[in-house]
Amino acid sequence: MNRRPLVVLILGIITVIILIAGLVVYQDHKDSHVPATEASISATTYDIGVEYSGVMVQQNVQKGQVVSKGQVIGTIKSGTLMERLREAKLEVQDLPYPINANSEIELRAANAGIVKSVNFSNGSFVPANQPIYSIIDTSQYYVSSKFTLGTQQLKDLSLQRNVELQLQSGMSLPTRIRDIVIKPAEGGKQVITIESVPISQ
Repeated sequence: MNRRPLVVLILGIITVIILIAGLVVYQDHKDSHVPATEASISATTYDIGVEYSGVMVQQNVQKGQVVSKGQVIGTIKSGTLMERLREAKLEVQDLPYPINANSEIELRAANAGIVKSVNFSNGSFVPANQPIYSIIDTSQYYVSSKFTLGTQQLKDLSLQRNVELQLQSGMSLPTRIRDIVIKPAEGGKQVITIESVPISQ
């Protein structure tokens, strides 16, 4: 009995299975690597100010400077605050602000970051409840990316899912999705904007 046709048939079936498996792997890889049409890195910004007016005694930072958490970035002399302390018979430790040995309010960075703006210089009057500094909080940056996805790719997206972003520099950034905005597009596609934060946060 000639077994050659049977062997050829089996080899043909195996070849077809390997080709199909390869195509499935290729399609999965293609679906999981989607180029963004737009992308930007942003960060949370916070302001530093006080509830009492005074004079800027010491200005320790300038725009663009990197600051560490807890760093004293300026001091204010506030007669209004000292008067309030006397009237209310409060102690310095009762205040939400640290006071130094010269009875000056110490303005400290709440988190590490970069000084975005300095609104008052040495010797200037500082009104109550006004932003004295704006700090870009480098511990709270996030990536906003826009993609055009098909229905199947959209099903794979969910909040808190880990996604790896490949930057133009070639660096990979592991992130976690924190927000998804979906808008319909042409051809059954969807325009998806996702915000993701580095997993280290």
